Amino acid sequence: MSYEVLEAKLKTIPEEFFDEISSFLDFISFKAEKSYNAETLQAIREIEEMKRNPESYKSYASAEDMIGDILNEI
Repeated sequence: MSYEVLEAKLKTIPEEFFDEISSFLDFISFKAEKSYNAETLQAIREIEEMKRNPESYKSYASAEDMIGDILNEI
């Protein structure tokens, strides 16, 4: 399920259920964080930051361009 589909479904939930949903989402987040190592959690945070501020990061026209750029940094 995509983020957009989930967001659309959440918008249909009556406000009286928000506290329960919030508690459920907190539980899921807690369980997910416990199952990832520190490096994975850092990568997830970096991706979330990139989604919030895409203009702050370089974009690529192709995967080949991106890999070339990565290899040039090594």
